Amino acid sequence: MLLSQKENELLKELKEQERISVSKYRHYAGQSADGQLKSLFSQIAQRETQHLQTLEQMSAGQIPAAGGGASAPSTPAFTAYYTQTNNNEAKQNDSYLCGDALLSEKHASHLYDTASLSSKSKGCGTP
Repeated sequence: MLLSQKENELLKELKEQERISVSKYRHYAGQSADGQLKSLFSQIAQRETQHLQTLEQMSAGQIPAAGGGASAPSTPAFTAYYTQTNNNEAKQNDSYLCGDALLSEKHASHLYDTASLSSKSKGCGTP
């Protein structure tokens, strides 16, 4: 797969976003008070690692498998658990982590939208 200079630059930016996301979600998994939230952030970090690997393949000129070999994500059901001693502070911290995660995903989505539109307007992979 032959990529243009602009497409390579977009891939570089997307890879950096995925690296940041992997690091952030791993950190958030360690910072979360709720066990289910820890697990969710760990799962998201794994998914972001898969995204990064897909982008690395594309940068190397390979065409990745459709869907990245991952199954469709399920919608988790949560029942938050907090002890009485750390209830309010822990909830506030977890709420902050979730809010920041949503903002990060919104930013990443925008980057992918920009890359996709840019590729479509030029014809992806055409010299």
